[in-house]
Amino acid sequence: MDTDCLLQNLRFPSTTAELDAQSELFARGGHNPLRGCVAAVDGFALRIRRPRVSEVPNPSSYWTRKGFFAVNVQAAVGGDYKVNFLSTVTAGSCHDNTAFSSCGLAELLDREDGLPPGFWVAGDDA
Repeated sequence: MDTDCLLQNLRFPSTTAELDAQSELFARGGHNPLRGCVAAVDGFALRIRRPRVSEVPNPSSYWTRKGFFAVNVQAAVGGDYKVNFLSTVTAGSCHDNTAFSSCGLAELLDREDGLPPGFWVAGDDA
């Protein structure tokens, strides 16, 4: 996760009790088939002003195919609709797949001990 002090209150569930609680929230007491889901992740382009050369090595990499400067934000929310992960480490021109691969959450989920069996994170195929 980014090291910005404003993001320190965001915490991805890590204990079995926290994962169980998020899974139950997504399952909505058994009325939803998402049993085991502990977060939903997606990316979006957050519009920014044009970065200066003194701020980033390649300002043009922040120009998106949508026609504006942006940062690629990767975020995960829990079943309680609260953000529990946020990453802003990639430029707006970066594809969501690349941006997700660059964030700490991808590293956690790729590890063999990342999530216990039966728990998973929902996301699109980007």
